[in-house]
Amino acid sequence: MHLKIALATIFFANLIGLPAVAQNGNTIGVVRDDGGTQPGLILLAPLTATNNTYLIDRLGRVVNSWTSSYRPANSVYLTDDGDLIRTANPGGGSTISGGAAGGRIERRSWDNQLEWGWSHISNLYRLHHDVELLPNGNILCIAWESKSSAEATAVGRIPGTFGTTLWPDKIIEVEPSGTSGGTIVWEWHAWDHLVQDRSASYPNFGDPADFPHRIDINYRANNSSDWMHCNGLDYNEDLGQIIISSRNFNEVWVIDHDTTTEEAAGPAGDLMYRWGNPVAYGRGLTTDRQFFGQHNPEWIRPGMPGHPGITVFNNGNGRPGIDYTSIDELMPPILRDGSYEIDAVHPFGPTRLSWSYVAPIPSSFYSSYISGAQRQRNGNTLICSGANGQVFEVEPNGTEIWRYIVPLDNGGVMNQGENPPSGGGGGPGGGSPNTIFRAERYEPDFAGFVGKDMTPGPPIENYPVCTGDINYDRMVDGADLAIVLTYWDTTNPIADLNNDGLVDAADMGLLFVGWGNCD
Repeated sequence: MHLKIALATIFFANLIGLPAVAQNGNTIGVVRDDGGTQPGLILLAPLTATNNTYLIDRLGRVVNSWTSSYRPANSVYLTDDGDLIRTANPGGGSTISGGAAGGRIERRSWDNQLEWGWSHISNLYRLHHDVELLPNGNILCIAWESKSSAEATAVGRIPGTFGTTLWPDKIIEVEPSGTSGGTIVWEWHAWDHLVQDRSASYPNFGDPADFPHRIDINYRANNSSDWMHCNGLDYNEDLGQIIISSRNFNEVWVIDHDTTTEEAAGPAGDLMYRWGNPVAYGRGLTTDRQFFGQHNPEWIRPGMPGHPGITVFNNGNGRPGIDYTSIDELMPPILRDGSYEIDAVHPFGPTRLSWSYVAPIPSSFYSSYISGAQRQRNGNTLICSGANGQVFEVEPNGTEIWRYIVPLDNGGVMNQGENPPSGGGGGPGGGSPNTIFRAERYEPDFAGFVGKDMTPGPPIENYPVCTGDINYDRMVDGADLAIVLTYWDTTNPIADLNNDGLVDAADMGLLFVGWGNCD
């Protein structure tokens, strides 16, 4: 009995992510595992190769998966109930059709039952990119809203500097109801917080440098309707604030969520803080720019090393010299009242980053679009190089200790040993078929895992059959023996290796025959 308990302990320690022998020879899936990773499971949703969403462990084994009729658009998250919140692109329904166009949100149970679906899509508005789950059960969403040429020029936008329409972003808070209902209970519109120095005959006239909390209507006059291209948001419960990434402005913005919709339309809804490109508000030179097409701003959570700072995936498009990606951490100059320090002349601080990760050969890590990073409780950082479908973890000193390559290609699920999918770094048109928007790790004590079957199944990629490898870690060892002993004298098919309807000595014999590493 003591042996049975001890071996079971080995199995469950392996499941939650304690150090194990590195997997050698893999070309896809887990290609590096040096130990020391933050325990937990990783959620990811391939953008093109499949409509599936996967929850995998550190060994690449699938603990759960969900499927949908729609491609993601783009983010996915787990709720505290273990349900999946999944953005979706329903296809048509709108003349607004930019990168990461969505329009729909789904909630699916752990066993993939569609519990709720809500759409926000028309020729006047469309969800895109990202959502954020709030503690009250509501959902924050990014959406475009379409403004006509006449509406844009009426507020001072220079004619001929955008498409036939202009799409400023808005943030909405949706309260789900029933199986398809949703009520917008709060909203913020970038359109309410403009400044322009074109002419005093238009509203909101002034020098953008004198109004750093407002958005210059003529910044990024690049003939595109997708003016701001906001691509990520995060919520800080302690501050009651939302951080947004505007890729086209090369900035992150912070706005106050502790307002009413009416207040958010006025000065209380102006930008509280912005960072990354002071040129956007006339308080810097091009050499002062820090962000280059960035994604995924995240507040570092309480208890995490670096709190209360912010991490950003700095894609590096157009970075001086060569294009390369960095993960940047900054500490904003927040005051006791939750506001942010700025004087009458200088840009928002800080003047330097708190921490940054760059690959040893900088150009070897470059994801020109999508992607993200997440600070871990152990001080490591989980990085999603989305354009080439890879996830890796680095220690605070930059040492890489784990790497996973999504094992999907144009033909679907790949076989272990095949070359990794090609593509990546050059932009959406040159992306790899295994692209993922982001990867989120959930720790073993995550509330959504309580009461769920957390037994890992096989990895996504195909392997040759290995009799006795019950836990799919490519080894037949004590962890598999523990499973046989756990289900001894039962009909459980997991440990019934010879499929005779009973877990007994015959199954143990098969296990010992295959003992050792799988080929």
